[in-house]
Amino acid sequence: MGGALLFNEFRAVLPLLKEPSFKELLEKEVKENLLLKINAQASRARIANELRNRAGSVDREFWFYFEGLEEKEQRLALYYIILKTYPLLLNFHFEVVLKKWRTLDYHLEKFDLQMRLDEIVSQDATVAGWTDNSRNKIISVFMTMLKDAGFLSRNQLRKPENISSSFWKFFVTAGDLWFLEACFVNKTEREAYL
Repeated sequence: MGGALLFNEFRAVLPLLKEPSFKELLEKEVKENLLLKINAQASRARIANELRNRAGSVDREFWFYFEGLEEKEQRLALYYIILKTYPLLLNFHFEVVLKKWRTLDYHLEKFDLQMRLDEIVSQDATVAGWTDNSRNKIISVFMTMLKDAGFLSRNQLRKPENISSSFWKFFVTAGDLWFLEACFVNKTEREAYL
């Protein structure tokens, strides 16, 4: 598997994602297993559902752009999709990760995210109903996503390196300047892309 970002899985089904009928094509892939190469059909169905959910956060043209990116940029692009798909993870990123970065506190542990989740639990009945196991899992998966996207190494936050200016300009043009901020691009650099 391609980890929490589903990197390998997205790349495997990229030809399908570029088609207008990608949802139906993913259903067919669950049955035929021509691209994903995952043995158990139940696992393929679960992965396909997640791919469908995330892919629904961007338009079809995104995948044509994605195809031409370097691997590290593809990983960041998949992280972008995650932030667009899951409000809780967007909250974690802006309320914990980005705040730590701005205060030059680059050490990130699960406890930092647990503290934020506890705040959310006090305000959100749905999240309050989650089991401790579910809460721990979402935090672990988010930490893995940060590592896979290049934001975290040995519990230390870091800015993704050697990312092309054309990558950042894509998100500015798409009206998602917030993503540059999420990737630790400072205000002066962000303004240069406007």
